[in-house]
Amino acid sequence: MVIPTKEKARSIRKPCLITLDTVNPVTILHIILTRLSEYLIGLGYLNNELCPCVFIKKSTSGYAIIAVYVDDMNLIGTSKELLETAEILKKEFEMKDLGKTRYCLGL
Repeated sequence: MVIPTKEKARSIRKPCLITLDTVNPVTILHIILTRLSEYLIGLGYLNNELCPCVFIKKSTSGYAIIAVYVDDMNLIGTSKELLETAEILKKEFEMKDLGKTRYCLGL
């Protein structure tokens, strides 16, 4: 399987099954983070070069912070924004809710 370049992938926009035997795992994580970043920035989340895995969105009803680490996400914010963010992400990506974070080292 040949992974399309970024330009071709944007024009095609079809699902692409990526398996570990076809691509380096680091490349897979980069593809996933790039796709997630483009989607969240399109929704109005802010991101900067110093913390490329942290996305912040402020609104009149509150705020939402998404911290991405490898294939996990921590959602932090006000109740209303968290519910909206979780629903939006579930519509676009296959994911499951593991509940509240009990302990987070280094945050």
